[in-house]
Amino acid sequence: MTTAGQSDVFTRVSLHSVTALGKCPAPFSDPIAVKVVLEVFGCPPKHSIDVKFTWKPIWDFPVDQVLDEFEVGPLATVGKHELVLHSDPPDVAKIPDPTGPTALTIAFTYRGKQFLHIGYNAVVLCEGEMPDVFEDAAMLSRQLTQCFKKETTIAWDEDHEDVEEKTVINGKDNDISDVKEKDHNGHAAYDDEAKVPEGVSPTKKKARCEGSLSQEGEKEKHHR
Repeated sequence: MTTAGQSDVFTRVSLHSVTALGKCPAPFSDPIAVKVVLEVFGCPPKHSIDVKFTWKPIWDFPVDQVLDEFEVGPLATVGKHELVLHSDPPDVAKIPDPTGPTALTIAFTYRGKQFLHIGYNAVVLCEGEMPDVFEDAAMLSRQLTQCFKKETTIAWDEDHEDVEEKTVINGKDNDISDVKEKDHNGHAAYDDEAKVPEGVSPTKKKARCEGSLSQEGEKEKHHR
């Protein structure tokens, strides 16, 4: 609940920057690490944020793999919060053709509402002769290339449930119908995650991130 004099102050969490960490290209079996800087405006959100990493072969949707799900936060202060997020690598044995067109997506949701969707085009290369079946990832390397960002305005807490929903893709305003049209044109990095019913949370682990930068610039450690 907002304090007296703050009833007209809305929460807003915006993506400041995102960077893929580690080797490029990297061995396919290496864990994935991404540095995300979020900026909080208005009133800090009250609850934790859910993060989900998904490996998405573009032309073979049934073999999408959820790599990791966990919580970060709460982001308790106004200002920038630097999060280094870690995910398990994909299981190559579950992918018929790991060298095909692929996207890595990272979804950020709050109380069941997705407010940020980050997608990377993933290039997977095979060193040597291509086997009929990949039994392990020893011959494979991966590279995260072009990054797509989609931000959606949501109602963060029960104080402000009348917020108008608006989506921004790579810095450009779009209404929801425009976003869905772009999704259907084959941009896998824009695909919406499955809707989570209000009040229902997926299975979560503790945050696999290394900390956040508070408004004052001090490093805040999250418990793993």
